[in-house]
Amino acid sequence: MEAGGDVNGGGAYEDVLQDAAEKGDVEIVRYLRDHSEAADTVEGVARWWLSRQRYEDARATVEQAMAILVDGRMVEKHTLPDGTAVYRCGPLLDAGINIKPS
Repeated sequence: MEAGGDVNGGGAYEDVLQDAAEKGDVEIVRYLRDHSEAADTVEGVARWWLSRQRYEDARATVEQAMAILVDGRMVEKHTLPDGTAVYRCGPLLDAGINIKPS
């Protein structure tokens, strides 16, 4: 970026984001966008930021998948007294329906 350039003002910002996306750094950019006060070493970024971002991404994906599986009766959702949801084999899987991996 040029000295004195406005990061929020246009092309330079988009160029940086595009470069980051092309290099696989999207997780770092997303983490920093969500945690703008974060600061760490390379080791800390690898250990804490990326693992947390990957966990958050995986959690969202698993939540969506579980909702679909519950709707399809492949998985049953049970809510514990404290509000925690737990999942188990649903009636269609109990019946022995085979699912071929995609």
